[in-house]
Amino acid sequence: MTDKRTTAVAARLRRHQRVTLWQRQPRPGRVNGEPVNAMAPDPNTNLDAAAILHRLTSLDPARAAPEVQLIDMAAALVGQDLTYAQWWLPWARYAYHAVQQLDQPDPGRLVRATRSYAETLRFEGHHEQAIPVWRELLDLRGRQPADTGDVDARIALAADLHAVGRCGQAIREIDDALNDARVYQLEHPELAIVCTVAYTAMLNACRRVVEATVVRSELPTLYQPGGPLFRLLAGTYVLEPEPDEHHEVCAARLDALLDGATAVTSGQQRSLLARRAAAMNPGPRTDGREGKPS
Repeated sequence: MTDKRTTAVAARLRRHQRVTLWQRQPRPGRVNGEPVNAMAPDPNTNLDAAAILHRLTSLDPARAAPEVQLIDMAAALVGQDLTYAQWWLPWARYAYHAVQQLDQPDPGRLVRATRSYAETLRFEGHHEQAIPVWRELLDLRGRQPADTGDVDARIALAADLHAVGRCGQAIREIDDALNDARVYQLEHPELAIVCTVAYTAMLNACRRVVEATVVRSELPTLYQPGGPLFRLLAGTYVLEPEPDEHHEVCAARLDALLDGATAVTSGQQRSLLARRAAAMNPGPRTDGREGKPS
């Protein structure tokens, strides 16, 4: 089980690293004359990679008309060849909007375009913009049978919420994701590991050490905090996994509430902070499960 689980975690991590590494390091060009991570042909278009690339780089995605073939070609480009990473976000945005303008959009194509746009926004660092797109994706997926991609989407949503300091909502989302991941424990044990690592990293970053200790108790020894696999996974999902790095993000969210509010009384300030904290950190859940205060 351990070997199978470790292999599955590595495979899931590689999918996220492909764009995470592009975000965090200088964008590569070519090695020995060959493009890095060369783009694969798209089976939906009957065109090879060169033809897709020629078509897309000769068009302005902001002005392109909504076409099924063009949407599928954009899907073949985004997240693939790092040499052309500057085209990812424009074409992901095109596909996201274009598929919604089709008369009868295919549900699968709609989900793919929405997921691709959310992922690209996230890995470009546009976390605030990605949040509503992740929520839209989860709403779309709610109309279809659940699968492991829904858990991935919820983990990413939690990570983006955490990145912008909406930590109470992030913890609630990652908690939901972990409960969903447990449904797939037998078939996909790696999913719960990835989710638990991200959950633990978020709690630690928010200095919620006692809760983090409880959550991390479910992790195999190989993935416990302090080890290389934990750091690798945590850094993939949580941008500031260390408390000192994350503290300013959390504090800035509350400090910003008082900017330009010097005329209000301390009582009014406390009331404002209380209302904002309630919005950021939901209370008891309507489904009977308690929300986790930040």
